Amino acid sequence: IYGLASNTSTSYPFSAAPIAAAIPATPHPIIIAFFAIMSLYMLSSILPKLSKNQTSFMLLGLLSAYTKAKRYFCFISVYGFCQFMSAITTQPPIHNCIMCNKPTQSFFVGKTPLIKCSECGLIASAFIPTDAEREQYYTHSYSLTAESTINRSIAEMRRWSRLPEQLKLLRDIAALKKAPAKILDIGCDKAYFLDEARRYGYDVFGVEPSQSAREYASTIGIPIVAHLDDITDKYDIAVLWHSLEHSGNPVETVKQIHSLLNNEGLIAIRVPDFGSFWSKVLKQNWLWFQSDNHYYHFTKESLSALVQNAGFSILFLQSQRPSNLLTLRSGMTAIWSFGKYTSLRGTARLRVSQLYQYFTGIELYIIAQKVD
Repeated sequence: IYGLASNTSTSYPFSAAPIAAAIPATPHPIIIAFFAIMSLYMLSSILPKLSKNQTSFMLLGLLSAYTKAKRYFCFISVYGFCQFMSAITTQPPIHNCIMCNKPTQSFFVGKTPLIKCSECGLIASAFIPTDAEREQYYTHSYSLTAESTINRSIAEMRRWSRLPEQLKLLRDIAALKKAPAKILDIGCDKAYFLDEARRYGYDVFGVEPSQSAREYASTIGIPIVAHLDDITDKYDIAVLWHSLEHSGNPVETVKQIHSLLNNEGLIAIRVPDFGSFWSKVLKQNWLWFQSDNHYYHFTKESLSALVQNAGFSILFLQSQRPSNLLTLRSGMTAIWSFGKYTSLRGTARLRVSQLYQYFTGIELYIIAQKVD
């Protein structure tokens, strides 16, 4: 910035002249060397974490400083040093892993700071909101909740579009534990899955922090509480469909579920596959990398370790695309139908979103049985 400001042929809203005049025309070589080293260090380790504007101005300023005057180089080095100090003070804290208590290593996906366990590979957000902050967020700000509350047609369209997926999940559960049995859905949203499960003879109950989702479920006669701590009964099956990654502590969550299951009870979990091809290629732009509300990120290794450490024996684990062609067709039919016969708008955007999720949405799917 200050190197460019010395170009008198261009008008700028500020001037670096007073500051530049205060810097000796020929700084001491040791000072130049010190700031040069700090600038190089800053360039190698800090630039990936800065915004595009910060990066552009810094590089342009450095280039101009190198070609114009040593004193501008000295000043831009000071600026780079300040950026370096600012960046290191916002580095993610180093915690021990919540699962195996081993040291973690920090890294970034885009501008999101994450930590990864050096032993089990569990990945977490470096800064996880408190329980009260998460409850406030999911009650009032979570996108699915807000969108479906504004337009009831969106909620019904989502229920219809996911029917093939839910029938497939019910088939998997029924193959291991037929009805009558008790199902607990943690993070059940508007209880679409529980609504289908009860039609096949299961006794259903849900946990969902969103007040609007609980109110929706009550209109169709499905009992839901706000917190897992409110559950006192025992269940035969617990399911977590894309909800474990929202937990503030998945280790404690799975252990608590273990205590709520009957002997030989089942737990079924689906989470985004952080180790998938599309996750690695798209990085921070991946469909299911949602830094605002996904606090933990799982691979096959970390998810299996989490479940086994909680006292379960794995029956089934795979990385999969949750949407097959039948699900895609159902989603497109739902969007078209609700767009034609209800007040639903923006159907073109919804169709593109459906296609994008079909191709890039990869999840981990695990079913395990309680053993102790």
